Amino acid sequence: MNGIHKWLQIIVILASGGQGHVFDPCTTSFSVCVNGHQIRHEFMSVFVLPEEELHLEYNESPFDSVQVVDQNMEEVWRLKRGLWWWKAPETAGAHDLVVRHDSEEMKIRVFVMHPQKRMRRGNLNGYPIGIYPHDEDLAPPPPVGFVEVSRANDTLAVSPHFRLGDLVWRPQPEKNQYAAITTELLIKLEMVLYEVNRSGHYAPTLTIMNAYRTPRRNRMTGNVRFSRHQWGQAADLYVDGDGDGMIDDLNGDGRVNAADARALYDIVDALDRHPVHGEYAGGLGWYDRSRAHTPFIHVDTRGEVIRWFGTAKTNQMQTAKKDRRSKKTNTSGGMSSSGKPET
Repeated sequence: MNGIHKWLQIIVILASGGQGHVFDPCTTSFSVCVNGHQIRHEFMSVFVLPEEELHLEYNESPFDSVQVVDQNMEEVWRLKRGLWWWKAPETAGAHDLVVRHDSEEMKIRVFVMHPQKRMRRGNLNGYPIGIYPHDEDLAPPPPVGFVEVSRANDTLAVSPHFRLGDLVWRPQPEKNQYAAITTELLIKLEMVLYEVNRSGHYAPTLTIMNAYRTPRRNRMTGNVRFSRHQWGQAADLYVDGDGDGMIDDLNGDGRVNAADARALYDIVDALDRHPVHGEYAGGLGWYDRSRAHTPFIHVDTRGEVIRWFGTAKTNQMQTAKKDRRSKKTNTSGGMSSSGKPET
């Protein structure tokens, strides 16, 4: 069993007000590689295009103890021992695959996306997404596809502790929207939630203020041009275990302020810098409260460690300037790719 697997296999029991809270990370004793994503949770989502091939690989013995079935309980085609193949249908939607290993089960929810190439003048099926900014040094190409989010599916689980609707800003829930969502971000959110609970702060989930943001909305709200929110790689979040709409008193000083966002920042910073979790490392910033929101942090999965802090009023960086063309991992703090903090 590898390091990250051992890290996830602990159920955290917390004491609060004389009563014990139990947090279950919902992990399995085995892992499966799904199109390059190493899955270790009882439930996780992946995202594919219509008719795209999906490969599930199990690298531990004995191979004969594993079976993969679809939502009709029919066995998925096995190419060889430990390797299964499934082809997405032509139409968008959600489909479940189940991996059985002895008495355990892992559910893989496959979202078949609407292809980005079907966009016309920044619109997808009439929904205004906008035009993605292009700079090969500062941002990846546009997402290859988008998940349709509607009133009928926004409560669908995408991972053990998060729902589809958590990742989309929905001012008009009666209208269908489209969002870029990544498995990497879901795994990172689960990691952060586990670390928060392991640190002694009970939280059944994380409150996500903002995850996917269309380029159109990103531009209209004056945010960083290359914000990773537009690629489904970022989330602005805080811990609200008591459900009062404010960040919890994470540093235990009896007050709710920016110091609590900094405490959450420190938890995620340690997670990012741990060698076991490097593939999910990314940008991290913390922000003070404003009239519109509680203190919060930004996390993303851009693949390099970048740090900043700022306030909603000034929106200024307080760390050293990062070379916009640098390809190196920044381990001592720095700016976002645009020279501004992301939110």
